[in-house]
Amino acid sequence: MGLRAISKRSSAIVSGLAWTIGLLLSCHGEADEQREVSPISARGPRAPQQAVPAPTEDAHDRLERETGVRWDRLEPSAPGGALLLRARGKPNVVLTGRQPTAVALSFLASHAAIFGMRNASAELKAAGSGPDPLGLTYAIFEQVERDVPVEGARVSVLFDKEGRLVSVSSNYVAGLDRVSTLPRLTVAEAKDRALADVRAHRDPNAVRVLSEPGARADVIFTPRVGTAVLAYRIEDSYIVPTAGGAGSLELRHLVDAQTGEVVGREDMALY
Repeated sequence: MGLRAISKRSSAIVSGLAWTIGLLLSCHGEADEQREVSPISARGPRAPQQAVPAPTEDAHDRLERETGVRWDRLEPSAPGGALLLRARGKPNVVLTGRQPTAVALSFLASHAAIFGMRNASAELKAAGSGPDPLGLTYAIFEQVERDVPVEGARVSVLFDKEGRLVSVSSNYVAGLDRVSTLPRLTVAEAKDRALADVRAHRDPNAVRVLSEPGARADVIFTPRVGTAVLAYRIEDSYIVPTAGGAGSLELRHLVDAQTGEVVGREDMALY
């Protein structure tokens, strides 16, 4: 159960620090790609496949006019990669004693079209901020759509040692406003689909531990090839027969909340 002992907020901050360091390397030309792939995405559903539309010339011109510097826009080199916006000089967006989360969100709201966002204040949830080991400051946001989390979708804003906003990395998923947030399946039905998957791929005699106190069934958006779907994230324990008696499995499933298709699975004991 080690994975469950880590809070969502702590996990977001830890991964955010790693992502911030990646952004710094990119700013110095030592990395040309940032990718954010959740553990379950590595086995099936991928990070956003719907390309963020390029901003109009007016939007990019306004960004440069209002910040006083030129900005490079680096497109993802592969599906699931992050869009990177990087300042060439010293932007006039500076912390000057303000909270990094507030400054970053104000910037993202003002230039939402650059990232394909509709309403940054409503679509982004603060996930962590503060100094990193390299003396920079970061602010991290996770995407939500009508209060439903979007797995793996994150926006990271980086401030240099002078407190200037110099980089934004985003794998925001566009177009979710056209996807329903109302599941057709019930939680019980989704759990049954997960159990059927365990029996099909692990052991036909597997039994779900019904009294497991840590069991979860969250509704989330999960991106996969070509689209993003509303899904149940099922975390359950299962008993399987073994030569010595019985063994246990701790698994996480992503079950399409509309069709019941299993779109992702992972063994939680590996993390």
